[in-house]
Amino acid sequence: MERLVGVNYLGPVQLLLRLLPAMRAAGAGRIVNVSTAALGLPAARWSSYLGSKAAFYAWLRCAATELLADGIR
Repeated sequence: MERLVGVNYLGPVQLLLRLLPAMRAAGAGRIVNVSTAALGLPAARWSSYLGSKAAFYAWLRCAATELLADGIR
């Protein structure tokens, strides 16, 4: 579980937090998230994977509304 959270949630969040200052300084940026269609289909034995993917998806959706003012899409 910790590995999946690190790879699928904390890693992308930390990467974006490091990239955002440059995007803000440029006045623009684009973030693309490639996730999984399985988020809408709960599956047995996939809870850790889907949970970690869902966490980043939720974080990014919230952050996206905050970043629009900086020209980041």
